[in-house]
Amino acid sequence: MKYTHIGAAIFGLSLAAASTTTANAALTTFTWNPAGTTPALGLAGSAFTADTINATNYLFTSQPPSGPFPETFIQPIQGFSSGGASVAAPGLNGAAGVAGSYGLYFTWDVSFQVIAGVPTYLSNNLRLMADPGHRNGTVSATTSGIGFSNTGATGAADDVTLAVGTLISGSLAFDAATGIRTAHLLDTFNIIGANGGFFASPNTGLGVVETFLTTPPAAFATAPGVNGATLTLVNGATALIDFPGTVAVVPEPASMAMFSLALGGLAMARRRKA
Repeated sequence: MKYTHIGAAIFGLSLAAASTTTANAALTTFTWNPAGTTPALGLAGSAFTADTINATNYLFTSQPPSGPFPETFIQPIQGFSSGGASVAAPGLNGAAGVAGSYGLYFTWDVSFQVIAGVPTYLSNNLRLMADPGHRNGTVSATTSGIGFSNTGATGAADDVTLAVGTLISGSLAFDAATGIRTAHLLDTFNIIGANGGFFASPNTGLGVVETFLTTPPAAFATAPGVNGATLTLVNGATALIDFPGTVAVVPEPASMAMFSLALGGLAMARRRKA
C-alpha cells in the first residue's frame, strides 16, 4: 500500500483523497531489458519478465504550519516478482562498478497540502531512473534532506531517466491501532524515447503505474524544522509497484474515512493473495 506523510496534527485521521477503479483485473506483465539502453546498463541476457516491482521507500518533507509543501521520495528497486514468485533480474543491485551491475529507482516530487483538514495531493512528478554501475550507494532521509550516499560524479549525477509520469489520483490512511501509515497512488507512465530499448514488452508504453506504500512506526520519524515547520522522515518503508492498465478515476464519496480504510484492506488482501 502506498504511504505519504502528513503532519503530526493529522496522525489520527484515516482519509482518502480519491477512489479509483481498475479497468483491467490482471496486472500487466512486462519484460525489461537492461542491455537495451544506450549505453547498456546490463549485459546480454539480462532481460527479465515480471508483473510487480518491490522497492523500499524513503521520504523527506518539511511541512509549514499552513499552505502547500513539497515531499521528496526515493524508492530504490530491490527486486521483481510475477504471480507472487520472485523473478531473477541479472545485474540488479550488483557489486558497485562491476560490468553489468546497475540500480533502478523511482523518484517522486510531490506537492501536498492539508486543505480544510483533508490531506490532498496537488501534483506528482514521477521518474524511473537507472544507476549505471550501481554506484549511487545507500539512500537515507535525515533532518538535512534526502539523497544517496555517493554525492560525487559517479553518483546520481550520471543517472539516466527511463520514464516519467504525473499524478492521476492519490489516497492515504492511518491505522491508529497499529500505527501503520498506508497510501495508494496512480500516476501516468511515459517511456523516454532515447532509452525505449529498456522496455522490451510492452514497448509502446505502460500507461499507468500504481504504487502501494506501507510505513510501519519504526520507519517513520518527525523532528522540528525552522519557522514552525515539522520535518517528516521515512527510512525503509515498503513500496509495491505495478502497472494495472487503464483506470477510471471516480470522485470520492462523502465518507472518505470509511473508504480509505476499505482501500487499505483491499490493497493488503490483494498483496496477500498474490
